[in-house]
Amino acid sequence: MKRMTRVSARKRFAVGANIRVKTPGINGVVTQLDDVPTVIGEYWHTIKTEHGERREPGSNLELIPTPMTNERGGAAVTETTKTLARKWDVFISYASEDQEKIAHSLANALKDRGYDVWYAPFSLKLGDSLRASIDRGLAESRFGVVILSKHFFAKHWPIQELNGLAALEARGERVILPVWHGVTQADVAGYSPMLADRKAVNTTDGLQAVVAAIEEVINPPMNDDVRDLLHDAEERLREYHCPFCKSPLSSRGSVELSEDDSGTFEAFECGYSHIDGEMKQPCPSDPKFPRLDDYEFAYRELVGDSHWKWECIATGKTNEARQLFLNRGLGRTKEEARQNVEEWYWRYAKPWKG
Repeated sequence: MKRMTRVSARKRFAVGANIRVKTPGINGVVTQLDDVPTVIGEYWHTIKTEHGERREPGSNLELIPTPMTNERGGAAVTETTKTLARKWDVFISYASEDQEKIAHSLANALKDRGYDVWYAPFSLKLGDSLRASIDRGLAESRFGVVILSKHFFAKHWPIQELNGLAALEARGERVILPVWHGVTQADVAGYSPMLADRKAVNTTDGLQAVVAAIEEVINPPMNDDVRDLLHDAEERLREYHCPFCKSPLSSRGSVELSEDDSGTFEAFECGYSHIDGEMKQPCPSDPKFPRLDDYEFAYRELVGDSHWKWECIATGKTNEARQLFLNRGLGRTKEEARQNVEEWYWRYAKPWKG
């Protein structure tokens, strides 16, 4: 799959709700984009697949709903708010006899595609309460993949999971995604006419077909409105990241350029800074970042200093080097003084890692 853009979010919003764009820049300040329209959807990274443009899990941009209030001025509890608490994309319900033949490979395939999967071998830890963990997985999953088989129909525990998913559907959302494994429509109808009436995917079609059918529901192709919204948000957020390494903005303020003019100073976590686009300190990821050879080193013997004997001063020989000021170095020898200057250089030259 080919990655298209780095815009992401994994939340659901009601039609007409205001949203804010949360970016890691400016010390975590939340930036308001009031004029960005809101649509129902699950916003993830955009990727292009053979089935159209889709969303991919991961996040460096988060769209979050602005608080809604009730008539008393308190926070309103809505279905949208409840949806935001969901942790898993899919809950896989199956009989233990089907684990090796289909459940395990399906869980791994969905996980490899980047989805958060509640699957007992992945999600249960030593000492966990089985019932409590399953109840939490059911409540915090967006969808439930139910592997219907003759073993499933004969088990009590999977039936309880299915009943839990059915209870979630009482809110009007489609939650249950049936997968037939070694059963016919007559088998399913004999157990549950309601499930027999639902469109299902059959494991006889192969694992890839099962995964594709599930993905078509939990992560459908992105429509043009949503894609344009995310691309617009990405463009508008570029100013909050270094143009060379994408590190977040750390500070911004107004600076006086003259009695009659002022400018905007911006600094980023990588060290890059500028005033109205004019570079003041380069980014270590900038191909033009100065090399140590771009500096000329001069030495001065200190007189009357009881500890240091030599001072080393670095002067840039290129425009880029002159933009990266290196503090002077002091030492008992020339070599030690220069080493202290070089330490400043390597501190500035260290690439930013998010």
